[in-house]
Amino acid sequence: SQDTDQTSRVFDESSIPALSPSFRGRDDIIQSLLQQLTSLTSNPVSTLLGPPGFGKTSIAVAISHHLLKQKQCLVCFVSFRGVHGIEQAINRVKIALKKSICCEKQ
Repeated sequence: SQDTDQTSRVFDESSIPALSPSFRGRDDIIQSLLQQLTSLTSNPVSTLLGPPGFGKTSIAVAISHHLLKQKQCLVCFVSFRGVHGIEQAINRVKIALKKSICCEKQ
């Protein structure tokens, strides 16, 4: 079916940073977020918030790689590092989605 074809495709893997070899732990957080994201029936979007140095980016990268392996949904990684303000954040998302969608169509 078309729905199955849609969920089996993934965005360009190059938008997702490589896993850090030094990243360890936080398996409970990763599994919890994976369960939440994969159980949603529509628009599974997640935002990680926390103080600097908590490991938000590393957790997001790990989750992105897990989702790519499962091929259950479309994955687009957007880093907000260095973004100040909502307008910059929106532009960052637009650019990332545009790149991902263009790569997928090729």
